Parts: sequence; structure tokens; C-alpha cells
Amino acid sequence: MSGSTRFVTYVDLSLGDQWRWTIPKRTEGSSYEAAENMVTARLLEDRGIPRSFPNFGIRIRREYPEIVEDARRYIGETRKVTLEEGITPKEFRRKFHEVRC
Repeated sequence: MSGSTRFVTYVDLSLGDQWRWTIPKRTEGSSYEAAENMVTARLLEDRGIPRSFPNFGIRIRREYPEIVEDARRYIGETRKVTLEEGITPKEFRRKFHEVRC
């Protein structure tokens, strides 16, 4: 069974502190951008700024560049992963977060 190479990025802060890694993305850059979005959403919520608006990624970079800059302090490494056939990126992330002994 073959899979496709994707990238996940670690975040130290997210909404509800539920997810610590992004959903697998096709490029390192898009994974990092997803991490910025995750952390920025949390920072907006913490500051009482409504975060439900269309084109979230575009608008936060245009209207809240200082918060996006602040978000970068909470972003860690990006890892290369293999997304197996038949597994969606969201399913992969859920399984990736399961702790195994």
C-alpha cells in the first residue's frame, strides 16, 4: 500500500488545546500557514475578537498582522508524514494525536 507525502506542523497553542499538530498538508509552507491560522484563531478568541469571518487566512494576515506575528512564537517543527491511501487528512490527524504505549 503506497501513500502520499504530506507535512504536519506542531503548535503549542490551539482552540480548546485539542490539537497539537495541523492536518496533513501537501507542502511545508501550507502546513506552516495552517499552524499560523490555528494559533491566531486561539489568540483572537483569548483577546475577545470575533473569529468567525469568511476568508479567515487572508483576513487575519491583512487585518491582524501583529497577532499573526505573535502566533509564530507558538509554532514548532514541521514533520514529513505519509498519508496512506483511503485515510483522509482529518482521520490521519485524529490517529496521529492518539497516545500509544
